Amino acid sequence: MRATARAQPNIALIKYWGKRDSHRNLPAVGSISVTLDELFTTMQVELEGALDQDELHVNGRSSPSLLPRVTRCLDAVLGHDRLRARVISESNFPIAAGLASSASSFAALVVAAAA
Repeated sequence: MRATARAQPNIALIKYWGKRDSHRNLPAVGSISVTLDELFTTMQVELEGALDQDELHVNGRSSPSLLPRVTRCLDAVLGHDRLRARVISESNFPIAAGLASSASSFAALVVAAAA
């Protein structure tokens, strides 16, 4: 089973801080953000019965240091007893540069895993 999803980064310009009404889940202050339409991350998730553990490739390279977060996310979406996954991530913008690459990556990962 394989699915692919794409997501753009969304950067908060003004973040809300706290809640004025927790019961109704209303923020204390409004927030404003922008979605960077031309930038995106594409995530492909392939569930594979022959894999012993999850695999992650980011922009053509194996990324074992990022794998634990991806595995936790997949477990949350698919359950701990799932097949292991091969995840291929491609971004058309730099990662770890303050452009919300993690946000777009995990948004695409959740959508692909759920599919």
